[in-house]
Amino acid sequence: MMASDIVVSTYSDTLWRVTLAATEEILGCEGRRALDIPDSARAGAVSASTTPLERIDQLQVALERAYGPRAGRGLALRIGRACFKYSLQELGLQLGLTGLDFRLKPMPERVWTALEALADFFYYGCHQPVRLEITEDTWRWVMAYDQGGKAARQGSGAAAWGACSWLVGLLQEMVYWVSGGRIFLVEETECVALGGKTCTITIRRTPLS
Repeated sequence: MMASDIVVSTYSDTLWRVTLAATEEILGCEGRRALDIPDSARAGAVSASTTPLERIDQLQVALERAYGPRAGRGLALRIGRACFKYSLQELGLQLGLTGLDFRLKPMPERVWTALEALADFFYYGCHQPVRLEITEDTWRWVMAYDQGGKAARQGSGAAAWGACSWLVGLLQEMVYWVSGGRIFLVEETECVALGGKTCTITIRRTPLS
């Protein structure tokens, strides 16, 4: 196995494992077990043909069936926030987010570095390219899809919302941690599931508190 294959496998396994751990933290052990998710996902295994992002979509469907659309999206966001903590514990050093060099950077530079690290994590873990953009007022996390992926997400309804809600939570917790406890507005401003060309998460660069 090539080194690049090991990285892909490690990130993919880790991403789904931390998602399961975060789900159990938010719902409890019995709550997670009660969700209608595939046995292979419950065991933490991700097949070669199914990415963690698709598993997270499936998790969102299960959340909405169990709790309703609004509560399901809220739970997905909370699970995403918890995911960052577990991701940091497992891969913080490997992603370059826990070393002294990172901590000594100015806060805006720390946010951008963390976004780049998470984009790499997402690419290798989900096989989903991420384009990062920066403006005077915002940082943007942009995911585009090929025609097949776009059609699948436009037709997946609740599932497409799920991964986006989870991702908003993940990025919320990232900027909160990187900034030392400051709260930033993080919101999805475009979604393929709603007819957009991309799924775009926008982070306002001026903290709310």
